[in-house]
Parts: sequence; structure tokens; C-alpha cells
Amino acid sequence: MSGEFRGDFTRDTANPAKSFLRVLMQAGRVQLDADWNEQVDHLLRYLQGLGQDLIGFHGGRGEGFQLQSINGNADDVAIAPGRYYVDGLPTEQMAQLDADGNLQPWTYTTQPYYQISEADTLAELQRNHPSNTPNNPNNPLLAYLDLWERHISFVEDEDPAIPGIREVGLGGPDTATRSQVVWQIKVVPAGAIASRFEDSTNRRDSPFEAPPPDDAPLNVQLRYLTRDSFHAYLQAAGVELKPGRGRLRAQMVDKSDDTDPCRLSPKSKYRGLENRLYRVEILSHTAEAAQFAWSRHNSSVMFPILQADAGDDVLTLFVEHLGQDARYSLTEGDWVELVSDRWVLNDAPRFLLPVEAINPDERSVTLRRQADTPEFEIDSFNDAAQHPYLRRWESAGTAPVSFSATVNSGWLPLEDGVEVQFVDANQVDDENQLVQPYQTGDYWLIPARTATGDIEWPQAIGTNSPQPLPPRGITHYYAPLGLLSVFVNDNTVEVEDCRRLLPHLWTYPGSP
Repeated sequence: MSGEFRGDFTRDTANPAKSFLRVLMQAGRVQLDADWNEQVDHLLRYLQGLGQDLIGFHGGRGEGFQLQSINGNADDVAIAPGRYYVDGLPTEQMAQLDADGNLQPWTYTTQPYYQISEADTLAELQRNHPSNTPNNPNNPLLAYLDLWERHISFVEDEDPAIPGIREVGLGGPDTATRSQVVWQIKVVPAGAIASRFEDSTNRRDSPFEAPPPDDAPLNVQLRYLTRDSFHAYLQAAGVELKPGRGRLRAQMVDKSDDTDPCRLSPKSKYRGLENRLYRVEILSHTAEAAQFAWSRHNSSVMFPILQADAGDDVLTLFVEHLGQDARYSLTEGDWVELVSDRWVLNDAPRFLLPVEAINPDERSVTLRRQADTPEFEIDSFNDAAQHPYLRRWESAGTAPVSFSATVNSGWLPLEDGVEVQFVDANQVDDENQLVQPYQTGDYWLIPARTATGDIEWPQAIGTNSPQPLPPRGITHYYAPLGLLSVFVNDNTVEVEDCRRLLPHLWTYPGSP
């Protein structure tokens, strides 16, 4: 798994290093969700790898995701419907229906998975271009595609007009969840192709055409940049690529002083009473620091919001339920995160608030604002179309990512003997700028098992030390789409295509 994935899973067993091809069910055995999910991972990895081998870094046929000018509009471009591939991952979008039932293409400002702020309109980006020449076609904007895999439960899928993924005949319980490919078109100022963005040993990243000459137009040079070179190009434009490069280790500490026979064997290190899938996630970051939180159940415990009222220091939320049992309930003193589609898709600031009071009769939850809580609008949590809900975390608020070796050798305790250690401190890039190795949304999963009294975490080869691992996700895939020359004074946009067009791998008489 490399997407968002917050479901109530037992663990993630897919491991490309083992070269498994398929999962084989055996007669009379217990069925586990991990086996099902691993089989899907094997199939998707095969298909995505095949797409990478045949297509390369990115490419597509026809007009899929081609950006097109809109007459008399310097603040928007149309997005042609169709399909496109980035790193072998397919994304497809269809035109939308307008109020009269006619098909209309999505545009940059109306795209379904990304809300454009005033600062991100084409005219505003052109006015604030680093070149400081807002009407100069020689200083264009780069529109690029950002793909990532989002986890969708019945809460995010709820729509009164369309049947959802939850079977209503079951009377409430949900079953399987879904994975959704989110496509977002974002725009940044375009710069020249610097030599450090190019892989001189592998300029040709497409199997169909020769690389362009050095004096080729910028859109052609962008089209043939390798994956690593294009990522470096985006970073130079100020884009923070996800996931981050920071790593984490996890271990169990000996809790043999706890000898309560009603719990577990005193020889056991893991002291929890149930199997758990711990999730450690970076909730926010700046260039100087990062904050993390942790959950016992992969942050899958959620409470849909029906209504939200804001006061000076408190928020009162009316929720659909308060949990089906003690394990998945909400109680005073818990810490929760406010979530809605708009916040998730726009990568809004994330924070935790403590539960101050609960009224079971009204199913209301009172949250206390914190001093460092960012300003936000409560309106999105009163909009059912945005699927607002509370997400429960077990950590007492967020905690700073710490690298201090003077306290417990840098190991940070979670609970029941589980500890984690962040191993990558802030770094400095080629231009002596501070770089945060951990990005918001980076996460790690730690399965804990009562039968072994331990966690499942790989050990470094030849040692008894836990191996530092990169984040499991959320993996983002990036590709250039077009250069936009915005003429604010003339109210027009000129588009230069940066997509790679794929020919047929086969032909027949009369084929295009």
C-alpha cells in the first residue's frame, strides 16, 4: 500500500522484495483481510510496472488531460476528458453535466478534487511571477498533474442522490472500503531547464521518440525530462514533494516489571490486551519542525458530523453516533481531528483538539480550542457534501518530531512498551536552504500482536537493531501537462502542450 489507507486492517503484508506472484487460499483456513489486500497489491504492482515499462514516466493517447484555452478568459483553462498515465498509474476523468444536462469539460478552477484559492488563480500567479513581468509570454506558468491514492470509507462516499458502497440492507454496518485515484492540476511559475535537472546519462525517457535538441522549446524539454529531473524541477519551483524522505524505527521495550497474571505472561514485551495496528503520522510540518500523532487502530475510528456550531473557545458538534462499542467510542479526554473533503484534498493545516464534554442524549461533542489552533471556517463542517467527520487519535495531542539522543537515546514511547525513533534530522539543500525531511501525511504502520508479545518490524541485516524505514505513503505521482502564457491585459491564455502522446503498438490497414 502506498496511498492514504486508514481502514480497520489487521496489517499490510505485501512486500515486493519477496517476489510473490499471487495469494493462494487453502481449504478450511481462516480468512484474513491482509491476504485479500495483498493479492490486490500484487496485481496492481504488476499492472503498474507493465505500464511503466511500456509507457515510461508519463504518457497518453488522444486529448486526455490536454489543457485548452477558453475564449475571453485569462483566469482559466479547460481540461479535455480522457485518460493519462503517470508512472504506470492510470487516471481518467469524464466531462461534467451542467444544469441543462449538457456535457462540459472540467476546468482548472472547477476541477472536482482541488479547490483553487484566490492566490492560485492564473491571473494572480502571473502577477506574482518571480520575473515580475505579469504580461510577458517569455515567463510562463507550468501546469502539472498530481496523482495520489485516497482511502474512501462509506462516510466519504455518502451521497443521498447516488447509491453508496455501504449495503443498507445490513442495517448500518459497513463492509469493504475503496481506493480512489485523486487527480489534481496545480500551477507554479515555470523556470528554465538547468543542467542539474537533467539526467545526462538517460535523457531519453520515452521508448517512442528521440530526445529533443538542447535548443528545443521549453515545453518540449519538459516533456522529455526524466522522472527524477522533473521532480528536481518542481522542487526548485517551491513544490514540496510527497512522501518525505525521513525515516522511522520502532521497537518494544521490556516491561517485565508488570507481573499481573490477568494481563499477559510477564515474559511478554508487548503489554496490550488486543492485536493492534499502530499508525504514526506526521500531521504538520514547517522548514524548522514537524509534529506527529499516533493511533491504535490505523486512525480508522471516525464520527460523522451532522451539524457544527462555533463559539469563542469551544466547538459544539452534533454527530451521527458516539461509537458502536467501548473500543470505537468517543469519551471525554480523547483527542480528535476535524476532517472534511475540502481539508483532505486541499492539504489544509491539520491539528488535534481535546474532547471537553459529551452529551449522549443529544449526541453532541464539545471541543476546546487550543492556543496554536489555526484559523478555519466552520462552514465546511456544516456542508454534508463535504463529508465532515471527527477522527480519533490516541496520542494526547500532537508531539514534536525529536532527534535528541540525551533522553532515552531518542526513543519516544507510545504505549504498552511500543517506542518509535525518528532518525533523520533537518537537512540543507544545494542552496543552503533548510529542508524538512518529514512531510505532512507521511505515515508508518506498526502491527502489535499479543500472541508473540511483540511488534512486527524488520531488523537491520546482521544486527539486533530495528531497521529505519521510509514512509509507507502517501505516494504522489507528478507529470507536466502544459505551459500557460497568461496575458492579463488581453484576457487570454496561450497553452503549449507538455504531454507525451503515445502511438499504437500495433497497426492494421486504415488504422490511425
